[in-house]
Amino acid sequence: MPEAAGGTADQAAVTASLRQIAEPCAAVLRAEPLPSPPETVRRLLDLVDGFSRRPDHSLVRVAVHGLSAVASSPALRAETSPAYRALRDLLREAAVTWRRTGALPPRADADAVASTLLSPILGCVTQQALDPRAGERARAATVRAVRALYAPGGAAAPPLVPRPVRRTAPPG
Repeated sequence: MPEAAGGTADQAAVTASLRQIAEPCAAVLRAEPLPSPPETVRRLLDLVDGFSRRPDHSLVRVAVHGLSAVASSPALRAETSPAYRALRDLLREAAVTWRRTGALPPRADADAVASTLLSPILGCVTQQALDPRAGERARAATVRAVRALYAPGGAAAPPLVPRPVRRTAPPG
């Protein structure tokens, strides 16, 4: 990719796309009152769907391309990590609000909730980029799963309370 001012054209495209994606996501996560976890995930996934259906280009495809670029570029990773952390932090803040309002159990680990919700959202982004039909199915399945996980008295429960992490020594 040819160099652009301040980095590669990839860097410029990924950074611009992240900015276009971050603001609407932040608005969903800062809504007053904050919707339930399933409704929040549905709204975020609606944004993903809209990003993939733009008339000029798919921000979802740019984002997935960006994941590859980020994995191979420490400079791009340093530039984009704050946006990822900001989204994760907003999800964590949302989890604290849900815990306070009773949408989550009082001992729910806000970091675990943020990770639990961010993973399927990123998975839907990837599936939407690879195959829009598969992305639509993944989106619907994710909303149903989150609704089941967070339903009051539901049988399934996400990992809300921290558990000890077993660390193994690296090979070698």
